[in-house]
Amino acid sequence: MKNAYPIAGSQLRLEKQREMEIAAKKELLLSGASSLAERKSGGSSNTSDILSLGLGRAHGRSKLDHYVGKLTTQLKDDEEHVRRTEAERQIRLCEVQHREGMEQFWKLLHAAPIRSVVCFL
Repeated sequence: MKNAYPIAGSQLRLEKQREMEIAAKKELLLSGASSLAERKSGGSSNTSDILSLGLGRAHGRSKLDHYVGKLTTQLKDDEEHVRRTEAERQIRLCEVQHREGMEQFWKLLHAAPIRSVVCFL
C-alpha cells in the first residue's frame, strides 16, 4: 500500500478510467486516423501482441483501443454533422439571394423602363 489513506474503490476506478481516456486521446493524436485503420486491419499482429502481454495489461490495452475507437467515431460523427449543417446553410443562403434577386427584379419592373429589367436578367 503506497498511501496511508487509500482512495475508495469507486474513486480509484474513476481515476483509472480518466487515465485510460487521456491515454486514448494521446494515442489518437499521436497515431492519427490512418495508422488506426492500419492497426485495425492488421488484427493478427495485434492479437499476438495482446497475448504476449500480461492479462491485466491486455485488458487495459483493449480498453484503450475501445476508447480510441469511441473517440474516432465521435469525431467522424461531428465532422458529418458539420458538413451537413454547412450544406444546409449554403442552401438557405442561395434561397435568400434568389429571393432578394426576385424582389429587385419586381422593383425594377415597376419603377424602371423595360430595358433595365432586361439587362438585369
